[in-house]
Amino acid sequence: MTTNYLRGNLNITICKYLVMYLVVCASSTLKAQGDLWGLSSIGGANGKGIIFKTTFDGSGYTIMYDFGSSANDGFLSYGNGYNGLTLAANGKLYGVTDLGGTVGVGTIFEYDISTNTYTKKIDLDGTAGTFPTGSLVLADNGKLYGMTNNTTYSTSPPSTQPERCDACGNGAIFEYDPSTNIYSKKYDSLTSPFFLNTI
Repeated sequence: MTTNYLRGNLNITICKYLVMYLVVCASSTLKAQGDLWGLSSIGGANGKGIIFKTTFDGSGYTIMYDFGSSANDGFLSYGNGYNGLTLAANGKLYGVTDLGGTVGVGTIFEYDISTNTYTKKIDLDGTAGTFPTGSLVLADNGKLYGMTNNTTYSTSPPSTQPERCDACGNGAIFEYDPSTNIYSKKYDSLTSPFFLNTI
C-alpha cells in the first residue's frame, strides 16, 4: 500500500511492507542522496528496532540507529508496523516510539540526516497521552501532530512496568513544535466513546 502526501514542496511517500515503513522524503537533498529511510520494530544490536536507510535500487542497506542504545531510550513494541518517519520543515526526520522513555510510555525523537545524529526530544510522562503510534503529520504551521494509543496507563503488581488498559482512555491527539521542543495535548479521549487510530 502506498500513500502520497504533498506538503509544500515536500513529497513524502510511505510504503507499507510487513512491519516496516519506508519513507521517501523527496527534497532536493534526499534526492541527491537517493535514500529511503524507515523504521523496523525487529532486530538491531539491542533487539528493540532500528532506523535504517537504503538506496532506491535496494542496495546500500545501512542501520543508522539501534533503539535502546542508551538508558531510558525509546523503542518499538515487537511487530509494530505502524510507526514511520516524517520530514519536518527544518530538514530533520521525526518519529515516535510506543515504548521506552523515563516513564516507559513512549518518546518523540529526532534524526538529523546531515550529521547522522539521533536525539530523544520528548519523554511522554503518562499524563498527556501514552504509547504513541503511527507517523507524525507535518502541518502548514511547521508543527507536528500525532496520536497516542491510550490516554493514561496502569501497572499490575507485581509488575511495575506501564501497561495499556481498557480503562486508560482511547488515546490523545498531541502537537509537537520542533522549533521550541514543546509537546502539548490537544484532545483527550479519556471520557470519549471514540477510539483514536493513527493519523
